[in-house]
Amino acid sequence: MDMLIDCAIHRISHLLSSEKLILQGMNPGKAQFLRLNREALLRMGLGSPRRGWHYSPKDALDRAEADLQWLGRRGCHLLPLWGGSYPALLRQLYNPPFLLFCRSSPAVNLSEPVRHGSLFRQPAVAMVGTRRPSAAGERWARHLSREMAVRGVVIVSGLARGIDSMAHLGAVAASLQSVAVLGHGPDCLYPSSNIRLATEMLASGGCLISEYPPGAPPRAFRFPERNRIISGLSAGVLVLEAPEKSGALITAEFALEQGRDVLVWKPLLDSRRNAGGRALADSGAPAVSTADQLLAELSTDLLFPGGKCRS
Repeated sequence: MDMLIDCAIHRISHLLSSEKLILQGMNPGKAQFLRLNREALLRMGLGSPRRGWHYSPKDALDRAEADLQWLGRRGCHLLPLWGGSYPALLRQLYNPPFLLFCRSSPAVNLSEPVRHGSLFRQPAVAMVGTRRPSAAGERWARHLSREMAVRGVVIVSGLARGIDSMAHLGAVAASLQSVAVLGHGPDCLYPSSNIRLATEMLASGGCLISEYPPGAPPRAFRFPERNRIISGLSAGVLVLEAPEKSGALITAEFALEQGRDVLVWKPLLDSRRNAGGRALADSGAPAVSTADQLLAELSTDLLFPGGKCRS
């Protein structure tokens, strides 16, 4: 019953995570939750008079029932903000996701408390860029991702076409882990052309992660929202190739707000498709040209948020 209520609280989309935690701490039962309409929440000081007009506690509870059905499948996990399995770096953010829905290989138990050697205790770096990269951009993304993966770094990206896909492919080529943050529910995959890649990622020990519950379709506004999780999971964000107004630059902006490092890939700075990357370099973002240079630029405290693992 607790997980059902947690999923129902998560579906009150007009509440901040801090407000959801207050509500969750009250330990409401099913009958009590059904009485928590918008007006009741406002009387409790939760929510805003300007938001939540379409919220229905019954609808939230019904949809939470469907969430539990999805979570009953093999390889499906729920990571709560207050739990030991939640990524430590992500917990540092303003308004971090109340719940994370994850898919992994059945052999990987993401619901266990985070410990040395587990996926969310390894150093992680985000690699992002345009959906329409140059041929050189694709080659560099695959090459650098593999170089980072063999150094024990988990690659984080968004599983979009272009640079994101190439970054995940590089890790898969080394049979190593990467994390894809989705801009929709965990029960579907967009674009569908990346279904095979996602399957290979899971087989390599990686995971798909989303703050959106099952059934949430891909919507344009969700992709910029998820970018804060891409940067939030990572010690730093590397922009390989990005034009002006690229979504990769939104990820870089989130990273700076979160106190993460933002870097650019020097070999691609002259690319005609990299005006956004050049602008970042002109504003002071370090330009690196090897995996070792990239790691040297990153904060040790962010690469190893729980301390370095013993060899």
